[in-house]
Amino acid sequence: VLEPMSVRLGRARQVAKGVAGAAVQEADQARLGFIDRSQEFERLLRSRRQQARKGKAAQVELGEIASSEQILVLNIPVRELADMKQRVIEIARTEGVSVTYELPGKLTLPSRTDQQLVTIATITAGADFTLLATPLLTDYVYLQAELLNDSDTILLAGQSSMFRNGEFVGKSQLPIVTIGEKFTSGFGIDSQVQVARELEEKKTRIQGGNRIDTYHYRIALSNYKNTEVELRLLDRLPYTDGDSIKIELGEAEPELSKDGEYLRTARKKGILRWDLNLAP
Repeated sequence: VLEPMSVRLGRARQVAKGVAGAAVQEADQARLGFIDRSQEFERLLRSRRQQARKGKAAQVELGEIASSEQILVLNIPVRELADMKQRVIEIARTEGVSVTYELPGKLTLPSRTDQQLVTIATITAGADFTLLATPLLTDYVYLQAELLNDSDTILLAGQSSMFRNGEFVGKSQLPIVTIGEKFTSGFGIDSQVQVARELEEKKTRIQGGNRIDTYHYRIALSNYKNTEVELRLLDRLPYTDGDSIKIELGEAEPELSKDGEYLRTARKKGILRWDLNLAP
């Protein structure tokens, strides 16, 4: 039979003293015919109160961050503002946001146990489409859209079904999207654009006591559409924080993307990005 066990953490003398005191107290209570659980009840009550305040605290913190953002928007860099918005999203994910949806009319739901889908709102979001190729990971080219939630509806996080031209193309995981926020979503494979990556040459030589390895890769793209398409091509260099290995990009044609955000962040981590207009 397994008996309930409690563990006390602290300095050895303090723990021993606490255990001895608790044992004497329980012995006295047992002799009198009862066990005093009032302290346990108080701890449980405090815990429940703290849990109940979590949702309210999240709302207060969201409000404080929103107010600070309005005050500081003209005085802080764009990157810091983006970090602030990300903290708002993280709070919403962990603590929860109270959202109310009003249906346009009455709705009757059948009494059954399986999942039922109900249309709560229909919104139209502006989108910028681009093709995404990552031949290091896959030979498929995917259609990707950057959308703007310019409606007055907050989109809750969860699984989403993606359709293109009325046809189902797959499922995606949608993050919580606040009003006015941009988000990215995939719309399946575009079979009319293909990509291939191959290692053409590898050389090894010794120079000044150092070993130098050179890799030459070739990436081929094919567009079988009748029109030009915008495509983002991603690859990578090995990345290290150490000083014992030096990694450099040799010749790259065409040139890498000139996007400022990419150059400030992903490029420094070894990510290679090309923004291309691919002719048929």
